[in-house]
Amino acid sequence: MKLSELILEGCIDSRQVIGVFLARPSRYGEDEEYGCCAMGAAFLGLVRRGLAPIYAANGELYLKREFPELNEPAEFPERDCLLKWKPYDLYNVCTLLNDDAEWTRERIAEYLQSLGY
Repeated sequence: MKLSELILEGCIDSRQVIGVFLARPSRYGEDEEYGCCAMGAAFLGLVRRGLAPIYAANGELYLKREFPELNEPAEFPERDCLLKWKPYDLYNVCTLLNDDAEWTRERIAEYLQSLGY
């Protein structure tokens, strides 16, 4: 199981959102699907495989337990980004690519595939 695969699985029945790990469907009928960032999509991939409950209070913990490489230092791939000067772990790089650089979740999955994840 690879992190990039889980992100793509989580994209199947969710829409991309910025600044939110996982937005649950509205009880009032407007949003019928989950919304999530790239890491939220990976969490939904874990849920789809039965490795995490959808009601988990902290999906980040489930992801980091399953993928310890998310805690490792990582390079920010955007050359011109102002955030590049600060060291980040892989989890935060993916979050910034989603929220600040506004990469699609599929593009983030491709980036992770290029790193072997």
